[in-house]
Amino acid sequence: MDRVSNLACPSCSAAIPADDVNIGEGVALCRACSTLSRLSALAATAPLAVQGTLAGVNPAAPPAGCSMSGNGVETVLVASCRSIPTAAVALGMAAFWNGIVSVFVLIAIASTLHHALGSVPAWFPAPPMGSGQGGAPMPLGMTLFLWVFLAPFIAIGAMLAGVVATLLVGRVEVRVRSDSASAFTGVGPLGWRRRFDPLHVRQVSIGQTTWKQNDQTRPVIVIEGESAIRIGSLLTETRRNWLGAALQEILVPRGGVRC
Repeated sequence: MDRVSNLACPSCSAAIPADDVNIGEGVALCRACSTLSRLSALAATAPLAVQGTLAGVNPAAPPAGCSMSGNGVETVLVASCRSIPTAAVALGMAAFWNGIVSVFVLIAIASTLHHALGSVPAWFPAPPMGSGQGGAPMPLGMTLFLWVFLAPFIAIGAMLAGVVATLLVGRVEVRVRSDSASAFTGVGPLGWRRRFDPLHVRQVSIGQTTWKQNDQTRPVIVIEGESAIRIGSLLTETRRNWLGAALQEILVPRGGVRC
């Protein structure tokens, strides 16, 4: 439905509202110039970003923290995720979460050392782990259960630490060749890379994440091809819009939706 409501006349480039589109007959009427056009001809002229966010962005003028380079074989687009205010908030969340989890992790490590070595080294900073009369350490079964129980909490803590690192020195990097492309988000060589076929990209737009933070989604670049790829949720709005506009120009050079 988004494509139908964002068609443009091939003669005068005027927007054609959905009410003037006859899907059954496969035609649309432009009232600005009274031209009747086939929908197949209109598809190539549909605005690429449904929200219109990318319309006024100049890909040739990257903002601070962004760059575009190429060697004739590969085009590389980079957008820095660096944002000190956002990193400070994320750091507070990560410190709070990991501070609580670390207490239980130290207990689990101390109990593991006790069962493996017979005693806990005096220098190890473990909280009291005794339970019951005489401060007996946890049984081996309870120690194993504690590690299993803590696993998802440790994973969340690691993810929060990764977000902080990404917001300080991370980047979103997209590499495009004639027959292959990849989108990377991370720090240095560590991160998440997704590959896609640039020849199958139909549309690039600013959409929303499929997950929620504080019951709210976040803006994200959506590359629609054989499957939808979402990138740039940690970018600032200016950098995200520039990267989206640059990808729009490279992946759909006609400025329209590929059929």
